[in-house]
Amino acid sequence: SGNISMDWQNYLTGYAGSNGSTGNEAILVSVDSGITLTINVGGGYTFPYYYNTGLGTVTVVSSFTLTVTDVPTGVQMTIVNSSTRTELDHQTSTGIDMTYSHAGGETVDIMFLDVDYDPNSGNIYDLTLPSTNSSIKANITEDVNYDNP
Repeated sequence: SGNISMDWQNYLTGYAGSNGSTGNEAILVSVDSGITLTINVGGGYTFPYYYNTGLGTVTVVSSFTLTVTDVPTGVQMTIVNSSTRTELDHQTSTGIDMTYSHAGGETVDIMFLDVDYDPNSGNIYDLTLPSTNSSIKANITEDVNYDNP
């Protein structure tokens, strides 16, 4: 009972090219009535076509990774939908690349905040997220007017 989620990261060849009941689909599942199986397809991998022998629901969600590089430690990164201003992600840099998983196609603004850095530097506006894995460099500069004690 309950809902199930699985991550899928594979390239497939020689299987059915659509969901159905040919018996040649990449995934054979039997999802009971009232249950939902969500298959998360990450990193631009091939969509796994399935054959569901049960009465439950199978949902396939594709996701890609945006990697934001060169974000100094402690800087907060917030990603919002450009038109609705809905917050999609918020995290604080630990000094390594920051990643954000998305379905592609959405237009976002990426904003950075830290007292040591210019509040207008590095921000990225109206970025349409591609349906591939991608990366972008944050051009964050120190705030020369901030007097750090």
